[in-house]
Amino acid sequence: MKIDALGTLTGRAGWARPFDGRTLVFGKAGLAWAHSRIDATANGGLGSSPTDDNGVKWGWTLGAGVERAVTPRWTVKAEYDFLSFDHDFAAPASIMQTNPPGPAFASVGGSRTNLSQDLHQFKVGMNYRFGAAQQAAKTMRRSVSLHTKTITLTAGMRYVYGWGQFHKDLGLPHRGVRSLASRLTYDNSPINGVEGFGRLDTKFGVLVKGLIGGGLGDGSLTDEEWDLDFQGNDVAYSNTLSDVDNNIHYGIVDVGYALWRGATYSIALFVGYTQFEQDMAGLGCRQIANPIRTATHALLPTSAASPRTTSGRVSDSALW
Repeated sequence: MKIDALGTLTGRAGWARPFDGRTLVFGKAGLAWAHSRIDATANGGLGSSPTDDNGVKWGWTLGAGVERAVTPRWTVKAEYDFLSFDHDFAAPASIMQTNPPGPAFASVGGSRTNLSQDLHQFKVGMNYRFGAAQQAAKTMRRSVSLHTKTITLTAGMRYVYGWGQFHKDLGLPHRGVRSLASRLTYDNSPINGVEGFGRLDTKFGVLVKGLIGGGLGDGSLTDEEWDLDFQGNDVAYSNTLSDVDNNIHYGIVDVGYALWRGATYSIALFVGYTQFEQDMAGLGCRQIANPIRTATHALLPTSAASPRTTSGRVSDSALW
């Protein structure tokens, strides 16, 4: 898959922070398009024709960001955009689909399938504003001349929603991931959680801030295996689908010193520590690569090639 060009057509709405009118928090939504080429080949091209799809695909996009005026004419901004594309695709035919537990191979015809593409974009940039800016310059000079000399404590709680995808590749023993034997893909994993946060600013310029949170979610796990030796039979490819229980916990603490402070800004240096723990458990499995057999009858059980199993479930734990 290769994307040659990408673009969006969006509308933006925001809220100018009232304390100085120079910070805009905004959201955006609209259409997205991508010119891409997708090629698919079965069995390395042996005895079957590849399929391809080339053209413009339409989707949708959502985003959010913040824009800050640094001078009367120049602004800086940072934003995040999520783009989603969903369309049909013709999968190629295969003449070498394994048919365990027997040694024979079966032929599987080509068919229409669904292909989804999700893109995550992080942008930083600068904008130049044309036109008069005398009033904005006066406002900026007045706000910068004020300084905060008090101790301020801010604390609260908030709802958190997130999603993501995680890949884990496993190689053959003593050969590393270059000899790909298994690939675990955790996908469509929405998380609903709560986090508490706090920040303490002192009159000496020392600041302490942090947060702690957690969440629960679900999703799916695809476990792909290549070149399996199962009960004396060579299984060229297996792919099973499982449900996922997703559990995360995390915390962040930062300590710093504000080098420059004003009524509407603070520039500080800080050091921090972050810990993130995630446990994803795959429950059950069904075969989606071999239409002739189910996972319980044909192929190596999902747990056999997974890094850790407990009572028949596949689990992955990570700590950062």
